[in-house]
Amino acid sequence: MVCCSQRATDGFTDRNGVYCLEGDGGGVDAGHNANDTYAPGGQGVIYHPGQQSVVI
Repeated sequence: MVCCSQRATDGFTDRNGVYCLEGDGGGVDAGHNANDTYAPGGQGVIYHPGQQSVVI
């Protein structure tokens, strides 16, 4: 789910302007490499030394 707002207290909408309480917020694409799946949650951006790349 991806939503944003100009205020931290309410008004969160997805990229189409649909309120997140009324819709699903749209999907987030998760990449994969060597049967590992990376998806949002916790720390958003980390460096993966085994892949020598940044994982979002």
